[in-house]
Amino acid sequence: MEKEAENSPNDRVIAMTEHRPRAICCHEAGHAVVAWSLKLPVTAIHIINKETGWHGGTVAGKAADLRDQVMLLAAGRAAGSVFECPADPPGHFKA
Repeated sequence: MEKEAENSPNDRVIAMTEHRPRAICCHEAGHAVVAWSLKLPVTAIHIINKETGWHGGTVAGKAADLRDQVMLLAAGRAAGSVFECPADPPGHFKA
């Protein structure tokens, strides 16, 4: 999804800036869809552009057991992978 720099280092920055909102949307949607599938209430999804960059959050009910908690937490990264729009920039540390 990210284009390579063509003329200058600024091209790469622009590409990441354009990519970031879509990536955050996919990431937060992943959390929301899994919460919904676990029959947890989803009360809010936030996607905002702060001075430090794009940020997001999903407010959902607490999962009852560890398995559901792990699924809920992993859903954002999984959605980014499925829709080829990871929220982390290339080369970013991944656990």
